[in-house]
Amino acid sequence: MTSPQEPEPTSPPEARSASPARDSRGSLIERSDIARAILLMGGLVLMFSGWQLLASRRPASTDTIARPLNFQVDFNTAPASELSLLPGIGPEMARRIIADRESRGPFRMLDDLSRVRGIGPKTIRQIESMARFSDSPPTGHPK
Repeated sequence: MTSPQEPEPTSPPEARSASPARDSRGSLIERSDIARAILLMGGLVLMFSGWQLLASRRPASTDTIARPLNFQVDFNTAPASELSLLPGIGPEMARRIIADRESRGPFRMLDDLSRVRGIGPKTIRQIESMARFSDSPPTGHPK
């Protein structure tokens, strides 16, 4: 019968001790570790500097941010999908606008929108620069 064999330890017992090993100068950190740490810190500094340089070169374009929306919607011909793009006008409000327009006729001016339930002075102020009112009645646009 063969007896089970114990695996041999991979390192001598002295190397597995709990106290850290010191080099010939008595230091706990090896020179190669110090060199790696210095290189790593230098790389991080260079990377951060590069980000700062790129950020400073980026043109400060306020055209796309500061400019208000520049489109107009004709309340007498626009479908619900267009009306719902306006601030304060969602899909339900757009359906109400179209229903009012079909039952009472076209809107003649901005204040006529107040006849639609849910549109008040605040909504009218939000959309006044984007609202247009044609003289023609709606012409078969999808809702």
